[in-house]
Amino acid sequence: MGTLEAWPLSDWQVRIDALATQAAKAHELAARETETSPVTVKMPPRVIHDRPELDEYLEELRTAIGSQLDAGDSVVIR
Repeated sequence: MGTLEAWPLSDWQVRIDALATQAAKAHELAARETETSPVTVKMPPRVIHDRPELDEYLEELRTAIGSQLDAGDSVVIR
């Protein structure tokens, strides 16, 4: 309990964000161990306000991933 109290609340978001990044990297490394050279597709973060924006984003994602799958690659999405 003392360790938890030693960290100020302002540090927690940084730690939470770091954990998500580490989990994504671990997932990618695991895929590389079991797959044949998966390709990482990184999509920029975006704020989506309505269904047309959602459809546009999903189409961009579908295009980016689909071209890699068509080439015979496995894909890790980050």
